[in-house]
Amino acid sequence: FVKKAKLEAKKAELEKEDAKRNIYANAVSLFFAISSLQESEAAYIAALQSAKSSLDKANGLYAEGFIGVYEVENIKSKYYEISADAIEIKNKKETLINTLWRVSGLRIESADDAKVLFWPDKEAAIKEALEQREDIVAVKTLLDIGDEEIRYAKSKFYPTLDFVAAAKRVGDSSKLDGDGFSNKDKSYALIALGF
Repeated sequence: FVKKAKLEAKKAELEKEDAKRNIYANAVSLFFAISSLQESEAAYIAALQSAKSSLDKANGLYAEGFIGVYEVENIKSKYYEISADAIEIKNKKETLINTLWRVSGLRIESADDAKVLFWPDKEAAIKEALEQREDIVAVKTLLDIGDEEIRYAKSKFYPTLDFVAAAKRVGDSSKLDGDGFSNKDKSYALIALGF
């Protein structure tokens, strides 16, 4: 029972470590989502500059009478659509950065700041994963608990050997088993084998 209790305590500790690993995995997912949104934001900023340039050209062409107002309004609506999408992506990125900040405890402004958290030495990371992954160690501990429970259950079927002995001095004299009837020796020894 003591060994089983120790294994269960170890299991609880490993479950806690596994929860930490899951938090870390979620933080890594957040990092990659932030990186993706950061790249999208850069693309939208470039698209917004291009749309602004197109809008300026369209306004110039309209002023000279080469295009109609509906064409200018069409380009203006595209400019505002790209602007709204860029703002939405920036807000999503900032939300994820704040979430990553809460998870990691480090103030992070961009995905570049977060790289320090998630780019360990490759060989060291592989070694640590193989030796210390909490979920793998937790499974091994569960197997140890199961083995211990099986060993305990099997022990109930082991044969038992009992030995009992008693020396009794009974009678009217110190001479025992004198004639077989008086002062009868009542000492005994018993060996019992049970299954």
